[in-house]
Amino acid sequence: NYHANPVLDTRVYDVLFPDGAVKQYTANVITEHMYSQCDHEGYQHQIPDCILDVRKDNTALCNYNAFIINKHGRKIPKKTTKGWFFNVRWKDGSDSWVPLKDIKESIPVEVATFAMTQGIEKEPVFS
Repeated sequence: NYHANPVLDTRVYDVLFPDGAVKQYTANVITEHMYSQCDHEGYQHQIPDCILDVRKDNTALCNYNAFIINKHGRKIPKKTTKGWFFNVRWKDGSDSWVPLKDIKESIPVEVATFAMTQGIEKEPVFS
């Protein structure tokens, strides 16, 4: 039955899951689940499960353009994560490509470990 307060709304909906399964849930259960995934300001946060893949585009630094030569002739490494993306599997089962700049601080050990297993730890972005 409909209720203006979504927590008290008991209408039944068919929910389609990514694996193709369909299950019935009441509106109040769906509402509670949605609220449980948000903080007190209404922001949703996804929790990473693992890293699946990595890619870089043509804007990523290469060995030949990874340094700046200062006025004393010293090579100073450029600090940028531009052009690097990690495919992250989230705890909810979904996955998405995320820029390195967005995940390097939240899961630094996982990023470093994945870079080593992929043999890319010597790329300028990881030095």
